[in-house]
Amino acid sequence: MKVKVTQELCDLDGKAIPVGHDLRDAMAQVRGMLEDPAKLNDAKALVESLIGNTVPMTFRKAALNALLASLKGDDTMDGEKKASLWALAGKINKDEVVDIDTGKECELLKDRIGKAYGPMVVGPCFAILNADQGTK
Repeated sequence: MKVKVTQELCDLDGKAIPVGHDLRDAMAQVRGMLEDPAKLNDAKALVESLIGNTVPMTFRKAALNALLASLKGDDTMDGEKKASLWALAGKINKDEVVDIDTGKECELLKDRIGKAYGPMVVGPCFAILNADQGTK
């Protein structure tokens, strides 16, 4: 099955589920501004511009986090299983549309996402994996 992994996950009202802010670039800019007292107002404006601007949760983010996380019970997982998680994460990370095997890969994703997240993320992800396309 082809899955557009960049799809935003939506809540029950059809609104994109926010993840938070991607602050890496902004923090680097703010650090540089804080070293120069003349740029303090610029730093304040940058920080204020981030308030309310969130990054939406996508299927890719949920899948990668679930596949690469260390979940309960993973300490007994053998190296082959861990390598298969890594390989599937690489596949999902590579392209915007990914061909997911409806058997083993789909079940693996459901298992990992189901263990890693609550219903707000699991529901839309399973809808995608069940080809229901419950996304924005």
